[in-house]
Amino acid sequence: MEIKKVVKRFKEPLLVLLVVIIANSLFLTGLFKSNPIDQFSGSVTYTHVGLYGVYSTIDPNNAYTTQALGHEGVSDILHGHMPWWNYNEQVGAPLAGDMQSAALFLPFNLLLALSSGVLFFHMALEIVAGISTYYLLKKLRCSEAASIVGGSLFALNGTFAWFGSANVNPIAFLPLLILGIEIALEKSKKSQKGGWGIIAIALALSLYAGFPEAAYLDGILAGVWFIVRALQNRNTDWLIFTKKVFAGLFTGLLLAAPILIAFADYLPFANIGGHSGALSRYFLPASTLPALVMPYIYGPIFQFGSYDHTQTLLAFWDNIGGYITLPLVFLALIGTVFHDRKNRALVYALAAFSVVVVARNYGVPGMATLINLIPEMHRVAFYRYVNPTLELAVVVLAMLGLDTLLGSRKKPSDKKLISVGAVVLLVVICLLPLAIGVDHNLYLAPHHRLFLAASVAWSIGTIMAMLLTILYFKKYAKYLLPIIILVDALVMFIAPQLSAPRSTVLDLKPVSYLQKNLGNSRFYSIGYIMPNYGSYYGIASINTNNVPIAESWSVYVNKHLNPNVNPSQEFTGIDKQDPNGITPVQAFFANLKSYEQIGVKYVVIRNGLLTTYKPSSYSLNLVYSDSNFQIYQLPNTKAYFQAQDIGCSIYSSSRESLIASCSKPATLVRQELYMPGWTANVNSKPVSIHKSGELFESLDLPSGQSKIEFHYTPPNIVLAYLAFILGVGLLLASAATKAGLISRLHPKPRNK
Repeated sequence: MEIKKVVKRFKEPLLVLLVVIIANSLFLTGLFKSNPIDQFSGSVTYTHVGLYGVYSTIDPNNAYTTQALGHEGVSDILHGHMPWWNYNEQVGAPLAGDMQSAALFLPFNLLLALSSGVLFFHMALEIVAGISTYYLLKKLRCSEAASIVGGSLFALNGTFAWFGSANVNPIAFLPLLILGIEIALEKSKKSQKGGWGIIAIALALSLYAGFPEAAYLDGILAGVWFIVRALQNRNTDWLIFTKKVFAGLFTGLLLAAPILIAFADYLPFANIGGHSGALSRYFLPASTLPALVMPYIYGPIFQFGSYDHTQTLLAFWDNIGGYITLPLVFLALIGTVFHDRKNRALVYALAAFSVVVVARNYGVPGMATLINLIPEMHRVAFYRYVNPTLELAVVVLAMLGLDTLLGSRKKPSDKKLISVGAVVLLVVICLLPLAIGVDHNLYLAPHHRLFLAASVAWSIGTIMAMLLTILYFKKYAKYLLPIIILVDALVMFIAPQLSAPRSTVLDLKPVSYLQKNLGNSRFYSIGYIMPNYGSYYGIASINTNNVPIAESWSVYVNKHLNPNVNPSQEFTGIDKQDPNGITPVQAFFANLKSYEQIGVKYVVIRNGLLTTYKPSSYSLNLVYSDSNFQIYQLPNTKAYFQAQDIGCSIYSSSRESLIASCSKPATLVRQELYMPGWTANVNSKPVSIHKSGELFESLDLPSGQSKIEFHYTPPNIVLAYLAFILGVGLLLASAATKAGLISRLHPKPRNK
């Protein structure tokens, strides 16, 4: 009986949840493989490819960071450890502090412990995004139909459809943050207490989600929304409203202090790649604008790039951040042109915001300079990660437009609606020359014309179907319009899933060998285990694909291991920066001693890559071989713990503890990345840790037997814990005040 009551009360949000389940049904049923390990781990030896294409996502970091590093963080938590350090990446690196692992993103990241955890993780985010949008639209007085459709549309937005990497994590909390602003406004108007708790929770979760760029860009839209609402109420409640919003923001930052402090402690010692300013003026090729509203007009993800001699499509797929669809554009135009007076300021602000974002992303002169005036924006890949804000702005405008068509607001005449439809169709016609002219070589690609024609036909067809419904089937419009919009969103969302593998075969026997024999040493992979999957399997790998990475490690890679890579993204055993430069295999054999110096015990090589090298000539010993991979042991691997003085014996049970027996004072070298935050105890007494060489740690040992223990925490984490406790206290105090507990505990004295 209770279940029926819950379903009845929350049936509308449950409909959004149902749409998310339908959208992911190809993965849930196992018809197509959703697990990133089946596409990007490097362990795959056979793939039954999907219906078309080979990529179901734009960014393989759904594997390298979300799955591999996320799994490492969850594993630490489930074993009772704070996930501050990762022994299995590079030569050791901060884990939570690198942000992309989302190691403290509780409870969501606990799903990553499951075998299909990445799918459930993303579905959870889609559900939160959809239900938050539903309640936001309800606050804007949208109808039930528009709120359900709008929630479903944002749950299936173009960024969720094309990405699975850490940049999608904060998306779920953008509508929740703006919902918090609306609640704060409502409480201000009614002179009620509280109302800022949701802002605090949404902001904190956005930051724990692990992608500060996306969280920052989401904050820009939230800031625009707040300014509009404050200006609308400047004569009455604006000060109370502002105080509530800033109370929420302040508390959210306190709650997020552990992850923010860990990140801030890491940054001074990190290589942040292009985020030092190189990305600030990049924009997408203008010729690819049609794909913003017709997502597959250039075919499946990365499918036809080899036919594109201008590399326009490669630049597009490498940098696009999502899409919106023409039916949404049509409805958003209606919502903008035929809005009611109450929402005028918000509508104009969202429309202007959308235009500015598109103009900036596609290179309208002066827009990058304007956007970069926002503090720290020059460090952000705006063109790639701003799309969720555009998608939410358009969804809100579109649902206001849908309500206009459904009669919830004053409905415009048929002639005016036909005019808007004609404008949208004219946009399609104007975009066609751009799509056709990208590269004539594309017409040599199989089925390219089919995708182009189908995309245009589908887009025009949906607009025409909506117009016909509005003009000739008005009686059924409240059913047909939502169905048309949802079907369009589902088709666009499901399309890339058809490129996922149908089945795969993994060869994990080399992984098992390494798990049994690696010990405290490390391995390097050429063409097999991809970067960060050492973290997933619990074996230490020096292969690297992450941002940020330690600056000292970045320098060491280029100086001693491979000069022809970008250390943060290309030290993979496959990639190279200069196509004509040294290969990973050549770099390995040329710098074999440097690999040994950092504790590399094994190199794992895919069969067929050593055509010009004889490993035996380099004293490499073949220790494992199968039909796919080979493992060679390096001859002179440096031990993880080393005493630099004669007369010491070392016995270690883990990377964090050992027993040393020395006949005289000595120096211990530990092959773990030197980083502020490491502490050590010798016989339970704290000792200083020094930097040894370019990368590692050392400390002084006394004579006799010593028990040494190492421990890492971010240097300022105690301050972060105190801030977190204060944030929780403020949140609880607000809840208690709202519930009237404070007044009941301390009643005012009666007047005598």
